[in-house]
Amino acid sequence: IAIEATRQNPAKVGKLILASTLYWGPKVVMPSQRAMELLTNRSGDPMELIRRGIEVSTAPGFAEGNPDVVEKLIELRLKSNQPPEQYLRQSAAGGSYTMTGDHITDPAPIDKPTLLTVGDADEVAPPANSEMIAEAWPNAQLLIIKGAGHLLNIEKPDEFNRAVIDFLKG
Repeated sequence: IAIEATRQNPAKVGKLILASTLYWGPKVVMPSQRAMELLTNRSGDPMELIRRGIEVSTAPGFAEGNPDVVEKLIELRLKSNQPPEQYLRQSAAGGSYTMTGDHITDPAPIDKPTLLTVGDADEVAPPANSEMIAEAWPNAQLLIIKGAGHLLNIEKPDEFNRAVIDFLKG
């Protein structure tokens, strides 16, 4: 969404921050098999789905080492009231975007200063995607946060927030 908004209204965007971003079309590095299974198979106990989602979305050991954060994530997810059908439509839209390349085919680079952040253990949007964007966009800088997964802003909030603040101030 942020990429499209920037393309459609470049004068309204001074800087762009992208976290855990997928590339597009045939170049996309797809989520891990484990993440794809979770994204596409929404059957089963809702609490188990939420817990599996947290496990897939965080670096190995995060859930076990941070039970209080996991409980807060579960609480937030249960309060979101997103119907399962809406989640499936959202996942399907993202899947078609990355697999077909119909939406952005060999796009022109965005020339706005861009901070790309990704966790080195991200199974949902593997780091290679952000690396390709950083190589293609002239004013992009890449931060790969060690020991973080897809929820890098929750797993490593101090490092993530410091990078965002420094980027915005710079």
